[in-house]
Amino acid sequence: MAAEKFPGARNAVGYWGRCGPDKLIRYQQTPESIRVLLEDKLIARGKLVTLWLPVHDTTPGVVPCTCVKDTSKAADQPCLSCYGQRFIPGFLKFMTQTLFWSSAEASSFVLTGCQVDLSIKPNRITLSPSSTSATIVTTDKAYTNPQAALWTVHMDAFDRSPGATVTAEFSTDAGVTYNPIANINNIGVQPVGTGTLRLRITMTRTATTVKSPVFEIARVRRVTVENVNPRLTDQKVNYQPGQIIVARTQVLERFSLEANRGIVADHLQDRGWTSPLDLFDQSLTHDTPPCRIDEGFGAGPHPFYEYSDGVLQGTRYPIVQLAWNEQIGVFTQQSWADRRAQPGEVYNLVF
Repeated sequence: MAAEKFPGARNAVGYWGRCGPDKLIRYQQTPESIRVLLEDKLIARGKLVTLWLPVHDTTPGVVPCTCVKDTSKAADQPCLSCYGQRFIPGFLKFMTQTLFWSSAEASSFVLTGCQVDLSIKPNRITLSPSSTSATIVTTDKAYTNPQAALWTVHMDAFDRSPGATVTAEFSTDAGVTYNPIANINNIGVQPVGTGTLRLRITMTRTATTVKSPVFEIARVRRVTVENVNPRLTDQKVNYQPGQIIVARTQVLERFSLEANRGIVADHLQDRGWTSPLDLFDQSLTHDTPPCRIDEGFGAGPHPFYEYSDGVLQGTRYPIVQLAWNEQIGVFTQQSWADRRAQPGEVYNLVF
């Protein structure tokens, strides 16, 4: 007589093979099959978006922001250096390499004719009271660009008076030669392969009696095209390296009768979802923390994504209440609640 798995219910036989249910699932690769089927669904019907992830104090290379209040230790939400995250650069666009030079690093720069303004937060670099021109020479930061991907540049600096200027140049030979930052993708001077990048910022004004221009932060970024999954470029129409693909869950409706409004239909559990991030970035090891979108801690700002095409192109959506599924031994998918970013929110400022 066979043993009972559940006392008093001998017909609840379950699985009686010699290898056991766990080994059977592993042999049949059931979790992996579920993940691949979900990936196929995404590729077939998902929407293309770009993803930004917040940085934390443990993110390599971050710098504490000078906007953080001495008393409350809170960051300034509209800060252009950290975007309210307390650490610069605030957000990193997924599947990119980002280099930045911030006024918070001014102690390691060579400042000529300028100074750090400590009177307001964040501390920015301004001309010295007696100067009408000045230069900021940054430190060298290492880059890699094995496939000569194009760079994009963004600088937060302000002239503040008629005739004032703030210009940027870059050097890949430790300051021996400089080129205008607008030429960073020109053949012969583009940062390719491996090396270091240095910036030289020049600020001018027409007289010492007018407001000084200010420099806060410069960012240089390129997509890590060398890590893209060729399956996506082969199978997904219009897919571009650096994008991820998202889809929506099933919509559950709840009907209620409200005074002065009649019958109201609420949409419940309408969530966004995607695969683990190693589907998109092959440099990531599956089933490890970098494959999961990290919501971070506190009230925000949160990770967010932006639609790449369609009627919502350019619209940004912060994501919260992240959930993920690895209950069957393999990380198969992650989902979240989201909302449309409103005008004036920090999400619309992020580069």
